[in-house]
Amino acid sequence: MANSVPPTQSQSAPSTLLEKIFQDSNGIATKFFIQKDLPQQNQAELTEAISQMGGRVESKVPRAGFILTQPGSAEEERLRLCWLTPDRPERYFVPWTYVEACRVAGSMLKQIFIQNGEPIKFHIHPSIANMNARTALAQRIQHSGGDPNATQLDARVILADPNTEVFDHLVKTYQGVPEKYVESYLWVKKCVEKGGIYYTPLVYKNPGGRRPGEERTQFNEEDEEHLCRWIAAKIPYKETGGRTGNRLYQQLVELSNDPEYVWVQRHTWQSWRERYKKNSDRLDVMIAAIVAETKPALGEKGQYGYVRMAEEKPKRNRRKTRNPAELTRGVSVVGVGVVGENRVGNLRPDYPLVPVSGRNDHGQPYPQAHLHPAPQDNPHIPVLPHPPPSPPHIPNLPPIRQFDPALDYLNIPPLPSNGVNGVNGDAVNAVNAVNGTSHDGHGGHSADLVIDPNLNQNAANLPPTSAEFDPDFPAIRIGTAPPPPWALQKRKVSDGPEDDETRKRCRSNDASSSGKCSLRGNSPRAYQPNGVPAHVVDQTIIGIAKEFRFTTEEVQEYYDRTGQMEATRERFMNMRKKLIELFG
Repeated sequence: MANSVPPTQSQSAPSTLLEKIFQDSNGIATKFFIQKDLPQQNQAELTEAISQMGGRVESKVPRAGFILTQPGSAEEERLRLCWLTPDRPERYFVPWTYVEACRVAGSMLKQIFIQNGEPIKFHIHPSIANMNARTALAQRIQHSGGDPNATQLDARVILADPNTEVFDHLVKTYQGVPEKYVESYLWVKKCVEKGGIYYTPLVYKNPGGRRPGEERTQFNEEDEEHLCRWIAAKIPYKETGGRTGNRLYQQLVELSNDPEYVWVQRHTWQSWRERYKKNSDRLDVMIAAIVAETKPALGEKGQYGYVRMAEEKPKRNRRKTRNPAELTRGVSVVGVGVVGENRVGNLRPDYPLVPVSGRNDHGQPYPQAHLHPAPQDNPHIPVLPHPPPSPPHIPNLPPIRQFDPALDYLNIPPLPSNGVNGVNGDAVNAVNAVNGTSHDGHGGHSADLVIDPNLNQNAANLPPTSAEFDPDFPAIRIGTAPPPPWALQKRKVSDGPEDDETRKRCRSNDASSSGKCSLRGNSPRAYQPNGVPAHVVDQTIIGIAKEFRFTTEEVQEYYDRTGQMEATRERFMNMRKKLIELFG
């Protein structure tokens, strides 16, 4: 530990090589106090360096001088609380690296970052991301008396990187806050080099408007004359409107670069508009006099509000495109139809043919092509008086057979005369006789076939008998209720002795055999056990099941409920179409 004794001649010899930066102009040495808990080696090096540069180390805190401390330590905090007082403004607290910083700078660094005896608080913004730069910046602030550890809210000076977007945001945020400044990180170095604090100056930005006491450009008679002539040229008649609109005067100001409209630059378009608006009664008289002199026509080219009419675009007749399928639907063309004697007419080779599509009055498509000559090729036919109408002739036609839905399904193609797969042909002829076809395939009943006169083909249309209106049984089967009497009677008539035996065999308790028996008993069969073809109804049900790929039991069940063969066919046809649509 060095004492307050002045250095000897031998001690001051090496200091001649260094400038006495710790001495004032009168040769008085600057006093230093070193924090006691610093390492002894550091204290010895500091004492030697201070002595070489003309300073003096004191054993007690001097009234004026520097106190070298370890920043952030408890001893430094204690020294500040004890010895940092406003009545000793020349007593400074600096880090122990201050001596080396002064040697590098070649002069004693001034304590410029002090205000009212207190260190100025700095905040180093995170926009300065380089840690080495942040450390060097904090040390430079401490060497000049500032405090670099303040928060952004408490700091007086915020240091940030000017090359980032956040810098402009900070400037706009705090430019209205007094005693708060946003500076670049280079600002500290500039202040140290200049030896003082120089904040970035504020410049005046014109907020607009006329300054107090400044006179505005007054309107003169020449300005009003120009304004009236402009309005008279653009809107000669006030009844059309538009004299107080904005666009009229904006167009006037847009002509300011024209040599003939230099006078426009004297005022803004708002001023020109307000001049007319506030003096319209007087200026309208002047405008009317100018209009009476020039006599412009209403809607003349150049007047305000009149623009060139748009060119009329030619209308395009767009034809409605039809689907190719619709063009060919129901259309008969040349070459389609019967060829030979039954062809429609004998036409010459160059006869113009016109295909006709659509349907006739009965809703059916035309069977052949209706060929007509083109309208321009029709020869002129003179109009002749019609002969007197002849009395109507009513031919003797056979009576029309009443439509019977219960028997219409019997109109199926005739079976071959020798039966199916060698089955007895008499049974086949009997079936064909019901359809009105003989064994030769032509219409009409066979000569040797006798139809039972007691066969009532309209039995299905007859009303139910009184026995069927039994109050104990419903007319139809509801849910799991027993079937009505007419169903039981029909089952008794249709079932033979073999069906009774089969039904008896199916009453066993074997579940597997009962399922098979129910299928055999209820399913229609194409042939009876004796080789005779089954009933036409059963054959039709089998055909529907095969055609639309359903089981005969399903078709039989639906037919038993409805009794309509065509309805049954349409039902399963629609079901198959629906399944194809859903599952492909």
